[in-house]
Amino acid sequence: MTRTVSSTARVWWMVAATLVVIWLTHYVVVIQHEYAHSLMAWLTGIKDDPWRIDWGGTGIHNVLTLGNIDEDVDYDRALAAGHNTAAALTAMAGVVIGNGVFYLVARGFLGRPAVAGRPWVLYFLFWYIVHSVGNFYDYVPLRVFAGGDVKNFAAATGWSLWWIYGVAGYLTLWAVMDLYQKVLPRTLGAAGFDPVRAARAARAIVLILVTLVLFVLYGQPALEQSDPVSVFMGRTSLIVIPAVLIITWRRNVMSELPLPPAAARREQRTPLHDAAPDADTGSRSGLSQAPG
Repeated sequence: MTRTVSSTARVWWMVAATLVVIWLTHYVVVIQHEYAHSLMAWLTGIKDDPWRIDWGGTGIHNVLTLGNIDEDVDYDRALAAGHNTAAALTAMAGVVIGNGVFYLVARGFLGRPAVAGRPWVLYFLFWYIVHSVGNFYDYVPLRVFAGGDVKNFAAATGWSLWWIYGVAGYLTLWAVMDLYQKVLPRTLGAAGFDPVRAARAARAIVLILVTLVLFVLYGQPALEQSDPVSVFMGRTSLIVIPAVLIITWRRNVMSELPLPPAAARREQRTPLHDAAPDADTGSRSGLSQAPG
C-alpha cells in the first residue's frame, strides 16, 4: 500500500513538473541542432568560429521557444564560392546529426533497465525524444518547401524537394508512430503510471501534452511562413490533433501498460521457477509411494 501511494505521488509530481521538463529538454534539442550546423560549417571551412551562433534576442517568444535562434552560417556566400558539399553537409547536420543521431542514442537507452529504473531520468529522456521527433516533423513534412535547412540542402545538392519530402517524410512518419505506439506507453509503464486507476488521468494529461508539443509547438513555424504550402501544412497539423488523440487514447490511457524491462524479464522467468518445485514435489511423492 505504501509503495502504491508513493508511486502515485511521484506520478503527480512528474505531471506537475512536465512544463519545466518540456522547456528544458526543448532547449537542449534546439541548441544541439544549431551547434551541429555551426560545427559542421567550421569543419568544412565555411565558418571561422564554431561557437558563434545568433541566439535570437531576449524577447519573450525567443526566451520560451528559441524560435529566433540561428546557426549564423552564410549559405548564399558558400554556394556562390562553389562550396556546395560544405553547404550541403552543414545544412543537413542539424537534423541528421544534431537531432537524428542523438535521437537514436536516446531511443536505445530508453529500454535499458538502468534508465527505466530511474523514473525521473526516464521522463527527461522521454521528452528529449519527443522534441527530437518534433524537429523531424517540423522540417519534413511541414517546412520542406519553405526557406531554411531543407531548401539550403536542396540548393547545394540539386536534389528535388519532392524526393526529400517523400523519403524523409516516411522516416518522420515512422518516428511519430513509434513515439505513440512504443515510446510513450513504455515510458508511462516504467515510470509508474500503472496500475493505479488515478494514474489514468495523469496518462491522459501526458498524452495531450505530447500531442500539443508535436503538432502545435512544432507546427507553429510552418504557420509563420510566407509560402502557401507551408501554411497549409501548419494548419493541417492543427486539424489532425483530435484524430491523433482518438487513435492513440486507448493504447496510452485505457489499456494496460507494458512492464518495465526488469519486471518483464522477471515475469518471463517466473513460470520456470514455479514449475521446478512442482516437478520436484511430484518426484518426491512418487518415490515415497513406491515402497507401498
